[in-house]
Amino acid sequence: MKNIFLMVFLSLVAMACTEKSDKPASSNNEALLKEKKQGEIVLNRRIIPVSQLVSKEMQESLRSIKPPAYESMQAFPQTNEEWVTFIEAKDKVTIENAHKLAEMLSITVEKKEINGTVVRYISPPKIADKYTNSYFINIHGGAFILNGGDASYTEAMLIASSLQIPVISIDYHMPPEHPYPTGLNDAVAAYKGILEKHPNHNLFLGGTSAGGNITMVTTLKLIEEGVELPKALFLGTPVTVLNKKGDSFYTNENLDRVLGTWDGFLAASFKLYANGVDLESPYLSPLNANLSGFPPSILVTGTRDILLSSTVMTHLKLRDAGSTSDLMVIEGQSHGDYMLAAKSPESKSVYRELDKFLTQYINNEIE
Repeated sequence: MKNIFLMVFLSLVAMACTEKSDKPASSNNEALLKEKKQGEIVLNRRIIPVSQLVSKEMQESLRSIKPPAYESMQAFPQTNEEWVTFIEAKDKVTIENAHKLAEMLSITVEKKEINGTVVRYISPPKIADKYTNSYFINIHGGAFILNGGDASYTEAMLIASSLQIPVISIDYHMPPEHPYPTGLNDAVAAYKGILEKHPNHNLFLGGTSAGGNITMVTTLKLIEEGVELPKALFLGTPVTVLNKKGDSFYTNENLDRVLGTWDGFLAASFKLYANGVDLESPYLSPLNANLSGFPPSILVTGTRDILLSSTVMTHLKLRDAGSTSDLMVIEGQSHGDYMLAAKSPESKSVYRELDKFLTQYINNEIE
């Protein structure tokens, strides 16, 4: 079970976690901190021990899986043909592991099409009574380029199984053939179709990483068009800025064991997705958007996440806009780490809190 969860998550992030060799560091502060002009600070050497504040399971996970080497993250495809080959190879592994996970969790998957977009109905073996008239609509992550087809519903299965809630997973089109705004348009169209098809259901919307981004920009579009909104949103360490802005892009660089760094592969993926559109656009970087009118949202990040800063800033901006927003910051966790160390108490707490959060917004009068 543990190995399956590990294989599934590693294939989700699309990058080999090559372990960095430990470099010797001085025990004193000599040359540790050097101030540069304009207030810039250079941290020459750092030793980050395994946190003693997390569970034994999480400590074991932190010891066994290290961040990818910075150098390895600088290699990425250069042409559309190379991107296609790269994506197909990564998704092949994810698909194989998704099928194994579905069998392990006794998940039923039914493929359908709604408003021209492929979706999959994900049914756990048991549905909680409170969710019998509800659907969680999941938008998968994968740096905007990965996890298409049967690779798209891994997170949906984890949510369905953990919360005992039926899930609809949206399989939106992605680059290089279908860059922005195709994926956004797919998500909006699918949501509208689901709303029409299931008018008497509580609908929740959310996803991790790029999935959190598309969740937010889909919500922006729905607000603009006056469409009925989801009851609540799940924003798992969402990509809310596509440029390298915020402290944690720097302070957690090479500490985040999932993304490693914004430089190289990640930046190239974002650029491929944007297809020449300004990365500061609010429909690419929703932290720049007017977030007034957003549904209640729960956000999750970790102390080692390179998206820690942008997630926290998104939480504050939602609250400043008058929306309800809850924030979980988990000790020792990297980007989306709750799917990597899925059996740890820390990861279980994410789904437990998500369950509690959604429960507040169930309309019991819906039949």
